[in-house]
Amino acid sequence: MPNLNNVVLGNTPAVLPDIAEQREIASTLDSIDRKIDLHRSKHTDLEELLRALLHNLMAGEVRLGS
Repeated sequence: MPNLNNVVLGNTPAVLPDIAEQREIASTLDSIDRKIDLHRSKHTDLEELLRALLHNLMAGEVRLGS
């Protein structure tokens, strides 16, 4: 909307959840952020492990199969 501005938004009613629900929402989002951080860290660690294993394989330090 090209004419969306503070005047238009200022006249628009907004409903906010009560403080207890806001805290619950914030807590849930914090938990999700921590899980995202954990998974990113695991992803980084696995990428580093893969690089190291590929390096060892290409350098002939490790052999696959029997």
